[in-house]
Amino acid sequence: MNFLRGILSIGIIIGCLLNWVDVETEKLMFSLSGLTWAPATILLYASVLTAGHSFYNSYRNSNQNSWIYLTCGLYGIGVSIYIYLSVIGNVNIIYTFVDSKETDSLAFNFGIGIYLTGLLSFLLMLTGFDKSTGEVQITQSNSAQQYNSIKQQGNSQSEKQEKTVKPNLQDWLKENPGKSINDYFSKYG
Repeated sequence: MNFLRGILSIGIIIGCLLNWVDVETEKLMFSLSGLTWAPATILLYASVLTAGHSFYNSYRNSNQNSWIYLTCGLYGIGVSIYIYLSVIGNVNIIYTFVDSKETDSLAFNFGIGIYLTGLLSFLLMLTGFDKSTGEVQITQSNSAQQYNSIKQQGNSQSEKQEKTVKPNLQDWLKENPGKSINDYFSKYG
C-alpha cells in the first residue's frame, strides 16, 4: 500500500506541474500551471514529503502515520476545488464588467493538471484510511500443525525408547567403529 501511496504522490507532483488553465484571446494564448497559485505550490511540497514518507515506510514494511496521506489528499482536493471555483468566478466577473465585444474573443478551459491533481488527491485520501500494519503474517493450516505435533510426539517417544533400551556395550562398539565409551554413555546414559 505504501508503494501505491508513493506513486499517487508523484502523480500529484506531476499534476501540479502540468497546465491547469488555458486562456485564449484573439491575439495570444497562454497556459497557467498549478505553480501559479500559492496553495498548489504548498501542495507540491507536501506531496514531495508524502512521497518520501511512503517510500520510507515501504522500505521498512510499516504503516506509521497514515494520517499524513489522509491530510495531503484532503488538502489536494480542497486546492483543486478552490482554484476551479475561483477561476470560474473571476471569468464571470470579467464577463460581467467588460463589453461583450471584448469578451467574445476570450476563451478559457481547464487543463489536465487540475483534474489529475484532484483525482489523485482523492485516491491518496482513500489510502489514508488503511490501518493495516503492513507486516506479512505466516499461518499454518490446521492439518500442517497437527502433522508437526504428531511428528514431534513420535520423535520424543523414539528418543525415550532408545534411551531405555540399552544395547550391550561390546556390541555397540563393534557396530559403531570410531565411537568411544563416552559416546555410548552420552547417548544411553
